Amino acid sequence: MGLLSEIAAAVETYPREYLEIEIFEVDWPGTVIDVNEDVTFRVRVSNSGPLDVDELEVLIEGLNGAQVKNANAHAQWTDSFVLTGVIPPVPAHSATDPGPVEMTSGDLHFRATRPARNAKDLVRVSVAGWASDFGHIFGGHTRADAEAKDAYSATVSAA
Repeated sequence: MGLLSEIAAAVETYPREYLEIEIFEVDWPGTVIDVNEDVTFRVRVSNSGPLDVDELEVLIEGLNGAQVKNANAHAQWTDSFVLTGVIPPVPAHSATDPGPVEMTSGDLHFRATRPARNAKDLVRVSVAGWASDFGHIFGGHTRADAEAKDAYSATVSAA
């Protein structure tokens, strides 16, 4: 496999290798989720890898009969949708400092449409698309290197 093929493969697997997607601030009025109860949640993303992640799109999916909708007041319940334009750029190496990037729009929603005796996955968030470039790698990783060196040696006469 050539270098370009290796780069392409690394870019294709970058989200699963370096991005952490987290569903957080899950909120509903009771202590258990009732059928058709509107549950709100938000999404945040961290990036432990060497590429800046821009234009991140995430797929929001209802699972096990659950339905989802976005923050738009007129949004309809659906099985899934792609969320675009609400997650700011996720800088390279930002998993711990400054930390995850949170979506900028209002809450997302899901509702369970049928009861379940055991806990079931109700919503999934995954990467639907993203963009990047090598700006961070060629800008942020080009720094001093004391091992790239040469020294000139010669005898010096007292004359």
